[in-house]
Amino acid sequence: MYRFTHSGQFPSNTGGLDRVFGQFYCRTLLMTPGYPLGESKHEHLMNISRTHGFASLDMEDSKLVLRAYTDRITLLSKTGLHPRACPCLALDLLRYAQRIICPGCVDLVPSVIRATFQLMWRDLIDGIESATVVIGSCAGLLECVMELLRFLLDQINSAGGVFIEALDAIIEEELINLVVRTLLVLCPTGAQLSVHKGRIGLLIHAALDILRLFQAATPSTYLERRFRHDIDSWMVFLESSARISLPKTNRLPWKRCTSFLSRAVAIVGGAKSAFDNPCMNPRCPGYMKPIYITSDLVYCSVDCCARSWARDSEENSPMTDTSGSWEG
Repeated sequence: MYRFTHSGQFPSNTGGLDRVFGQFYCRTLLMTPGYPLGESKHEHLMNISRTHGFASLDMEDSKLVLRAYTDRITLLSKTGLHPRACPCLALDLLRYAQRIICPGCVDLVPSVIRATFQLMWRDLIDGIESATVVIGSCAGLLECVMELLRFLLDQINSAGGVFIEALDAIIEEELINLVVRTLLVLCPTGAQLSVHKGRIGLLIHAALDILRLFQAATPSTYLERRFRHDIDSWMVFLESSARISLPKTNRLPWKRCTSFLSRAVAIVGGAKSAFDNPCMNPRCPGYMKPIYITSDLVYCSVDCCARSWARDSEENSPMTDTSGSWEG
């Protein structure tokens, strides 16, 4: 059957063997998780299926898959019948499920997203997994969440309310605070930092991508209303963090954290009223949102910080490289 589909000789009647095999193959994946024919053949089959309109499970099977995922990382993880769920397991399961579900299951996506964030928080608090494993898995899960949001946007005419539910779930489960805590509590230091720098960058990039999607897909008034109280506390944190004296080994993780939080606040802040003060560079060309904080000064950007004439000593300059950022 695979050789027949691989040949591309599909009859004009799409109700024939090609459709039957496509549906049979997707259901086989439910009974034998993994890729029975190998991952490359799996991708080939799924691409052919998408071309001919029978790529995924039907609505009921898709809902069963998403419910099974949610149950596995929540209810079943608390019993003695299954190993404890962790972000690494959730990442494997969610990536697998996303390949075979169909648009008819969109109403379950918010609960899937909420359960995923709750798992990441639980694992972060328990501290059982190594820092690098958690950071890598959480970065992958945030990328999956981004794909689920795009999945909803593709059905925006029929799933507009569901999309808002999904955004509410992400906000209520505190995406930004999750990343901040991960960077401060789990962020590797020293030699580990250089080895796993890419995973940290992926985590930050994935979180900012989700926030940018918020910004692009919703009115600014919605973001201002939902994040109003959080923005106040984040601004207090950023302003007070500039006065904290840290050991040398902890400075880079801290700077990366404040850089992420500054950029996140700038994305969800909406109107200029979210920031009350102008850039602290006395020669800044205009009134701009301060989104970069270093030492005891606030700047509208990393470049403006580097150009600042406020400090006359190179030793105290916050950054000498104007081309980069703290993200690694």
